[in-house]
Amino acid sequence: MPSPQEQKQGTLAENQTQEDLDLKEIVLPKVEYLPQVHNVPGVKDSAFLEQVQRSQHTIARHLLDNPKGDVVAEGQIGNLTPEIYQERKQSKEITMVQAAEVTFPNGIPKDFSSLNPGQRNSLQEEGAARTLFFLGEIDSVTGAFSETESTQIKEKLQPFMEKYG
Repeated sequence: MPSPQEQKQGTLAENQTQEDLDLKEIVLPKVEYLPQVHNVPGVKDSAFLEQVQRSQHTIARHLLDNPKGDVVAEGQIGNLTPEIYQERKQSKEITMVQAAEVTFPNGIPKDFSSLNPGQRNSLQEEGAARTLFFLGEIDSVTGAFSETESTQIKEKLQPFMEKYG
């Protein structure tokens, strides 16, 4: 009768190592990519702006309806953490937390048609993840870039921007 180690090795393909088999046992997190339309500063086309607003409302509703998991926002520089939320919530200055609470006193409406113009504009400008964070509906937003990475990208793009504006 083969030993447990021999039994485990018996499942290896011809070119595999034990390390390859061990990697198959790693459980990867479920990742959902939520396609969306982002705001483009300076664009005034009302049809496009409504697409952005509808898209961000759909993302917000999806995140509210599926509250488990971390949120990574590709346009976010740096991380929004529970500590940042508490700091801004307790601030005597007007912060995004207070602005979100005034704009969405009852949270994000279920139906897009229930959004008033200010709410639509807020979702368009801030995006779903940031809006939900500032409302206290999600605990954190992980940014795709750190401040340092953002600065490096801007520096590399500077010659292109100067040439093509």
